Amino acid sequence: AYFKWTGTLGTGNVLFTNGSTIGTGDSITYMVWNFGDGNYSHDKNPSHTYTTSGKFYVCLYSSRQNQ
Repeated sequence: AYFKWTGTLGTGNVLFTNGSTIGTGDSITYMVWNFGDGNYSHDKNPSHTYTTSGKFYVCLYSSRQNQ
């Protein structure tokens, strides 16, 4: 999975953009974002507000139709 983010470092709102691609004939049928602070989203391009400052490891998990 590939993504970008824009927003404010520290506390604040961050917009995540999913840039994941897959081969012809397949489609992404499942995705979940783990924001690293105990919150999750299934949106393609979610926004998330961090309420505390710190280091967060964000993960995007996705799977394809013909897996």
